[in-house]
Amino acid sequence: ETFQSALSVIFDRLIQMFEETGQIEGYSFTSIVSAIGAVSEKVREVCANLYVLMEQEFATQLHKRGFSLDEAKMKAAFLTAAIEGSIMLTVIKKTADPLRNSSEQLGLLFN
Repeated sequence: ETFQSALSVIFDRLIQMFEETGQIEGYSFTSIVSAIGAVSEKVREVCANLYVLMEQEFATQLHKRGFSLDEAKMKAAFLTAAIEGSIMLTVIKKTADPLRNSSEQLGLLFN
């Protein structure tokens, strides 16, 4: 119903996956780029295109909710970076706290 509730669902699913399996698989392009991107330009390009699509979808949804197109694009880029960073910190630190913290802070930002 709201952008905030959609973000909450994304983070809830990531947290649940991590707590059940100790991993977050299939949600982070960063792990693919880190592992393979350095040796394969094609993989890097595909992942870059996926990030573009993700940012475009976030920007579209934010624009529909009243943000100017430029502001929606900037917030979408920030949101993508925050989600990916939270995923990496969760995996590295072996705790879902970074995901929880980001979920809370982003919820306030997009309220």
